[in-house]
Amino acid sequence: MRRHIKSFREYLEILNKQGDLQKYSSPVDPHLEIGAISRYVIEQRQPMTVMENIKGYPDFSMTTGVLSCSSFFTHPYSRIATALGFDPFIHPLEMIKQVEGFSPEKRIKPVQVDSPAFMQNVIKGNNVDLFKVPCPFLHDGDGGDYLNTIGTMVVRTPDGRWTNWHICRVMRVDKNHLTVWTRPHQHFAMIHEEWKKLNKKMPFAIALAPEPAVTAISGIRVPAEVDEADVLGGWFGEGIEIAATPSGKLDVPATCEMVIEGEMSIDTLHEEGPFGEYHGYLLADKCHELVGEVLTIAHVNQPILGTIPAGKPIDDDHVIIGIGGSSTFTLALKEAGLPVLDAWMAPETALHLLVVRVAPEWQQQYASVHAFIDKLEAAILGSPMSYVIAHALIIDSDIDSTHPGDVLWAWASRVHPQNGTRMTKQRYITDMPPVFTPEERKMHQARLAIHVGLLGSNPNAVNDPIVPSGFRTSYPEALQNKVTEAFSASASGRKA
Repeated sequence: MRRHIKSFREYLEILNKQGDLQKYSSPVDPHLEIGAISRYVIEQRQPMTVMENIKGYPDFSMTTGVLSCSSFFTHPYSRIATALGFDPFIHPLEMIKQVEGFSPEKRIKPVQVDSPAFMQNVIKGNNVDLFKVPCPFLHDGDGGDYLNTIGTMVVRTPDGRWTNWHICRVMRVDKNHLTVWTRPHQHFAMIHEEWKKLNKKMPFAIALAPEPAVTAISGIRVPAEVDEADVLGGWFGEGIEIAATPSGKLDVPATCEMVIEGEMSIDTLHEEGPFGEYHGYLLADKCHELVGEVLTIAHVNQPILGTIPAGKPIDDDHVIIGIGGSSTFTLALKEAGLPVLDAWMAPETALHLLVVRVAPEWQQQYASVHAFIDKLEAAILGSPMSYVIAHALIIDSDIDSTHPGDVLWAWASRVHPQNGTRMTKQRYITDMPPVFTPEERKMHQARLAIHVGLLGSNPNAVNDPIVPSGFRTSYPEALQNKVTEAFSASASGRKA
């Protein structure tokens, strides 16, 4: 059974023991300073940071770097590995293999808990005031203060058959209203449409700072009509603890630090954004998004919340979506019968690049590289995560797709400048990344560039194979093992 961390505070304790947590006690201003500290911590690979002294909010703490890259430079994904119950130093491709190999059909229903800690403080009616909750202004140029950037939004269909957990950005409008960024392909919007057809407002709840696996799965695309809570239960081999919100209309992760509960309007909109986003840019785009009325706020004593000022990679968005999306792509390509080892949504590229490693058997299974790429293209475009990426790089098994240096070398030295790239047909895309033109973003349609970097397709390899010259390819395995053992005995490279 995987190790199940059952609360945000337990997660902080574990990171502290690992040496990957630090506290910051100087006063911090919610206006830009929380964002500046967060971006510095994330970009400099600092330990996860707890800001304990928020100006104007003496009873609150704010954390950053919840699931971003860790301060262990040789093991950047140790935080999300820890959150999902793995050994913190697992190789990311092994993590992908295990996530991809887990069937969403293996579900265990959550366990209902009475008297959750978040009911220690319940604020209702006219006493509700979002200005009493820290909502940081995260980037210079943002359109407002953001109540949520890494908490879990909870909504349920009118008939109760499907409860969805997901991460979305939520901007404060006034003391008891907020607005939620969403798009039609997202499960939140699908469920809202069911309520709209009944001419009823949709109940919602935002669970802030839940147990870390909830945050992880809230950013991973689980199939429609499947409850994330059930999947997590199956993953850990035990039901996730949930508790009723103050209204009793929804259930949220029982150990979350705070719950914001209310109703989404049927069709009332409010200006939202702009906001610095996962692609690494702050565009001047302003949207008009659904408005929600906040009816209740419930929280533990002295809550510890989380935030993420999204931006250039690698931050929490890229890690969470990258791990889940890589697993989704890998599964889709293998289910298509392709000789694929794994598919990696490179976090360093803000998820714009999918790196696909293929087994040498592709040459025996397909008459030509063109026939192989035809099948691969269809499977990539058929994946539910294809709307995120702009490029796909197809490489051999000798490349570590999680190593940026390996990937750049393969791309530059194996993809022919003229003939190595093909453009796919138009496909659905997200309208966020500025890599696409305004028209493409408006229409949600653009092509995908597929770059073929397979040595077996190189004309120079017709008579003799092209053999990479490196440690793993130029020496007998026994000698590799001997050298590795000798030089890994000490961090300095000298045998201890």
